[in-house]
Amino acid sequence: MDYLEYKGYKGSVGYSKEDNCLFGKVQGMTKDLIAYEGQTLEELRNDFEDGVDSYLEGCKADGVEPTKPRLQEAKVKDTLTRAFEELYAGEVYDDARSLFSD
Repeated sequence: MDYLEYKGYKGSVGYSKEDNCLFGKVQGMTKDLIAYEGQTLEELRNDFEDGVDSYLEGCKADGVEPTKPRLQEAKVKDTLTRAFEELYAGEVYDDARSLFSD
């Protein structure tokens, strides 16, 4: 599984066959959610970066410390997701990632 990275935040990359779009969310966040989507990888990356920037700006405006991603947790989820995907030898299971989501 590939990831997007921006300003210390790491985001997943997924594909929805049903919606025919790319999607993802920032990994390792326990209280907040930064989700993004796009029709192309460029749109996905732009929405991811815009989402991170918007989150950081909102935290600053509210005077709160932004949540730092818990990347160790994200690494464990990534490892489990990859193991699950490899177990099913490339078959697409849309719910595979949801098994390990926050």
